[in-house]
Amino acid sequence: MNEKVDWTLLAKFFAGEANEQEKDAIAVWLQNPENKKEFDKARAAWEGNFKMDISFDSDRIKRLLSEKINLHEMEQAAEQKEAKQYQLYQEKQKNSKQFLSIAATVIMLMLVGLGTYNYFLSAPKEVKNELALIEKSNPKGRKSTIKLPDGSTVHLNAESLIKIPEHFAANKREVYLEGEAFFEIERDENRPFLVHSADMVTRVLGTSFNVKAFPSDKIFEVVVATGKVGVSNLEANEPSIVLVPNEQGSFNRNDIQFSKKEVDIKRFLCWKDGILLFQDEKIGSIIPELERWFGVEITVKNKEIEEKKFTGEFENMSLEHVLKGMNFSLGFDYSFENDTVILFNKN
Repeated sequence: MNEKVDWTLLAKFFAGEANEQEKDAIAVWLQNPENKKEFDKARAAWEGNFKMDISFDSDRIKRLLSEKINLHEMEQAAEQKEAKQYQLYQEKQKNSKQFLSIAATVIMLMLVGLGTYNYFLSAPKEVKNELALIEKSNPKGRKSTIKLPDGSTVHLNAESLIKIPEHFAANKREVYLEGEAFFEIERDENRPFLVHSADMVTRVLGTSFNVKAFPSDKIFEVVVATGKVGVSNLEANEPSIVLVPNEQGSFNRNDIQFSKKEVDIKRFLCWKDGILLFQDEKIGSIIPELERWFGVEITVKNKEIEEKKFTGEFENMSLEHVLKGMNFSLGFDYSFENDTVILFNKN
């Protein structure tokens, strides 16, 4: 990009599809103040008007763009007065990747100059994520802290997995979670942050919150520490529930129902600070948390033990210390066999 505006490259840049060489070219081009004005105007048009996700390679959009692409290429051929350019256009129609580039150019031109954006309003919208995803995961017994491209922070719990794009799109920030994580999200009014957890979506602009959504869970949970959070299922366009600080939202995956209530958020957030906290909870529900936390398997010999309730708090303590506390309170015993812990009644 020298002096003339390259709409194709700007479209790729705003859609998050420009490579490093193209990003460098844009940076050089922006050194000219006049070019910076053109860039700002184009970005405003893109972000202000082009917020619906249109998949450029869908048959429907190709049909809608057909006339515009033909017109655009014919005008280029006439301006350059080169028959070779028109021949190149015909060849591009046979190449799907080049076709997408032409489509992006036409859309940018319509947004900033031609004023025909309403042409697309009746077209069905199809969302496709073309961004490369980086997968980060923790096994049982390990936690980690991850920095996101926008400066946000994720505390990823044990036996959890998150998929993150190399860079976020121009109009939204999306990640994909299996398991549990605490998010501290940088505020961005123009790019909402979305956490996809199987069939549940959590939407924020900038806040801190915890999502617990292990694949085996029948109920997913979202707990808010700061800000405001919307939660819905995948099909919903609007949040099914909106949560504020000290509220927990629950999503029952069986009946697709949402509920919310006020809670003591310490119970749900203390894990990231190395604290195990149980408040009148059944041993049967505590066991999976201990297995993830310490990386062990726990077997219960006498099933009535699972129904006993326990209250206790342990900060950075060993598994044996935790078991001793439960043993003292509830009266059952335990033994170790390699990486397996066996719980049983005292004789």
